Amino acid sequence: LFHMYIYFHMCHFRRYQTNSYLTNRTQFVSLSSGTSSTLPLTLGVPQGAILGPVLFAAYINDIPGCFLEFRCHIFSDDVQCFIQSPIDSLPAAVAHLNSDIVRVASWAKDNALVINPKKSQFIIFSKKALPPTVSMPSLLVQGISVDPSSVVRDLVVS
Repeated sequence: LFHMYIYFHMCHFRRYQTNSYLTNRTQFVSLSSGTSSTLPLTLGVPQGAILGPVLFAAYINDIPGCFLEFRCHIFSDDVQCFIQSPIDSLPAAVAHLNSDIVRVASWAKDNALVINPKKSQFIIFSKKALPPTVSMPSLLVQGISVDPSSVVRDLVVS
């Protein structure tokens, strides 16, 4: 997260505030029978904090750079990518998307995040039905095959 200082041209005071907000934090578990010992927290932001979504948005702000063939849209923790392709070029488009997903997964790993294949979907919109001669490869997310869906969920629209 600290790489955002340079990207967003944060002044020294804002850097200090953000550092103090994110560093030297601890956690413990409290039950009716007592509490655990405290352990240091090295990742994440305080849960339920107002700054959490803002800092997460800043943290994932460079994901679009992973997409070489596609345009993408980010809302909260939801990343959507789009491409326009002739129907007979769809297999090649999916192959390009697979390459972009490998780059996103690598970025995620480098940044201590994980792409969840079970929450990954893709959909094809077309004026015409896919001809039987077009063999559609599956999308691969973390090595797991994701088949095209007839319905996908957006954060607001389904």
